[in-house]
Amino acid sequence: MDKDLVRGITFQIDKEKRLGNMRIDWEGSRGNLCNQWNPTKLLLELKTGSKIDLKKLQHELNYLQFELLSNFQRVEKYCEGTGYNKETILSISLDIANYAIRLIPSKDAYSCIYVYLK
Repeated sequence: MDKDLVRGITFQIDKEKRLGNMRIDWEGSRGNLCNQWNPTKLLLELKTGSKIDLKKLQHELNYLQFELLSNFQRVEKYCEGTGYNKETILSISLDIANYAIRLIPSKDAYSCIYVYLK
């Protein structure tokens, strides 16, 4: 994948299509990304019915986390600085899902990747 994040939301947000959110921060001992996945009922239903390619969804999330947002310096770049006043909303559309990302460039704050089914 070679798509990059863009400022603002580039797709229509439909709360009924939210698959979950990934809470992320860079408070780890070496400034590496830490995460916690919170799925919605919709994702669990799609998973049970084999109506979603979970491997592909995981691949997309990994791309966001471990390539685009892999370290705090990248977050600083996207947000053009550090601190709560530099909070930035970004988005990207990939094969399985659309992603809205709220980045707070402060190591003591949680940022969030919101995942929406296409």
